[in-house]
Amino acid sequence: MATSARTKHLKALGLPDTADDASIKKAFRKLALMYHPDRNPTNVEEATERFKQINEANTYLTSAAGRVRTPPAPEPTPARPPPRRRPPAPHRPPPSEKPKPKPTEEEADLKRAQRHHAAAEARRQVQERETRRRASAAAARKREADDLAAQMAANEKRQNDRQRKDS
Repeated sequence: MATSARTKHLKALGLPDTADDASIKKAFRKLALMYHPDRNPTNVEEATERFKQINEANTYLTSAAGRVRTPPAPEPTPARPPPRRRPPAPHRPPPSEKPKPKPTEEEADLKRAQRHHAAAEARRQVQERETRRRASAAAARKREADDLAAQMAANEKRQNDRQRKDS
């Protein structure tokens, strides 16, 4: 009975008996859009009936009763063994090695001074970039103001010339 019901519902969706879940879903969406009553205002009764059949078929086929029970396919064996992984790098020295001695006071001061110098150099570079950016923006504003002043002067000259012509 289950096989004939499955076949009946598959035929309602226009699918063969060997259809899988993906093709069932695709066919349902396509037919549901095609026969939705809102998309068929000329023959609503026929579209509604067909839409109900399609919906019933999809509901049955996506339920546990309508699905075909097939054993899962065995996983293919790899053709070659996976590549060897490198062992992780040790994050601590092995106990047999001696740990590094603590830096002396002078070495610590030197490192601190180097870090301070690097930070000061980075701040100086940022300040230089900001100064260049500001200068560039100011120059652009000045060019824009000069162009505007030149346009205004040209317009004023044209107006004066027109007034002389008219008089």
